Amino acid sequence: MDRIGGGTTAQLIRSARQRARDGLPGGWSDPSTRDRLVRLWCEEQVRGWTNRRVRDRAANHEPPGPESSIGKVHGAELNQRIQAEAADLLGAAGLAWPADPDQLADPDDLTAWARGMPPEVRGMLRSRANTIEGGTTEVNKNVLAERVLGCPRTSTPGAESRGVSFPAGRPCVDRRSRLEEKFRTGRSR
Repeated sequence: MDRIGGGTTAQLIRSARQRARDGLPGGWSDPSTRDRLVRLWCEEQVRGWTNRRVRDRAANHEPPGPESSIGKVHGAELNQRIQAEAADLLGAAGLAWPADPDQLADPDDLTAWARGMPPEVRGMLRSRANTIEGGTTEVNKNVLAERVLGCPRTSTPGAESRGVSFPAGRPCVDRRSRLEEKFRTGRSR
């Protein structure tokens, strides 16, 4: 999953450096801000490598592997954290902003404030949809649990009374060793 909604960690780092140059709090000169941004940057790099693996499989006409679901779950949550950090870097300007005076022809037009919304806030609000679009995070977590970890399929309450049956699946024991084996050998037991 490539990012939908908001900016990148490179943009965050540029913003933090600008805040430091402007003498504003929470900029690049603040060690805790710098630590958070570098951690997000590292995660974004790993997400990019995972996305490359997904694209390579597709280019080789191979079926999607678990990295598709892993990338979707992690990428959506990572993007939300990146966009929240971008809005947080704005300080008070991320909580309230003036309406664009050119768009405020009618004093009763409250949408002028929405149109004046900083792009970082718009990205943060838009990123909330990332865990829903393209398959919800919960669905993708279930796919990972069943197909990668070998957990039994979860049933839907009342499904049995509607004549729906679920395969028993393998017991979900010793998940960590299964996952380690899967990544070490490329196959599961």
